[in-house]
Amino acid sequence: MILITASCKNISRKDLSLTVKEYEAKGMPDINIPWPEDKLMKAHIALGAIRTKDFRQLPRRDSRKSGAVFSRIINKENLSFLDDPSKSLHDKAYEIQNIGPFISEVGRMYTDNFKAEQYFSEELIDIYTFEIYVRKRMLDLAEAIMNSRDPEVVPMQAGRPAIVRGYVNFITILIRSQNKTKAFSVKQLKRLNRELVKSINENLKYLDPASKKDISSEIEQLNEKSGGGSGSKDLTKVLKVLKN
Repeated sequence: MILITASCKNISRKDLSLTVKEYEAKGMPDINIPWPEDKLMKAHIALGAIRTKDFRQLPRRDSRKSGAVFSRIINKENLSFLDDPSKSLHDKAYEIQNIGPFISEVGRMYTDNFKAEQYFSEELIDIYTFEIYVRKRMLDLAEAIMNSRDPEVVPMQAGRPAIVRGYVNFITILIRSQNKTKAFSVKQLKRLNRELVKSINENLKYLDPASKKDISSEIEQLNEKSGGGSGSKDLTKVLKVLKN
């Protein structure tokens, strides 16, 4: 029985991802350079086609075959345009609006909706962490736009509430994920929890009272369900800050 169980676990961990050249043959962009908007679209199409054929062929985090591809998907260099002083706030805003939906869609692609246990659990934690970073950069950019008097970007100031709401919605989803003990290991959930706590503390200055209330309510519900586990204790500290 022990041998059979071990064998089954090894099969479930078997790396069925493709090589870099095989991904490129399916339309994946060059992974050696940051991906601007057109490359993100190509990557999205390629990943979608791969997922449709065989879910398990998506790039893996620590794979010798596909690890470099996965690293490019969640590489902060893809947002390096935000640090380019030659780019206008207007252009930065239009470019980043494609990265948010892209990484959200990648998260959906890596999620198995038919099982509680997740085949790509490790990758999902990395994807969530990267999206937290993307949302942070979006909030920072929205604030820069709010402080700008450039006639070209003043109309964009009306979009700030939607950026904040998108961040809050994503954070509340991740807080609920703390209860997904069948999907993620304790170690993985702790890693996600650290990123959550860090993110909320960093972005507190951007949250209005309603947003703080929504996040607080989600943390309180987590505490009720978890019975005050180690992960919720860290978030409870954030709860006190949110309510001050």
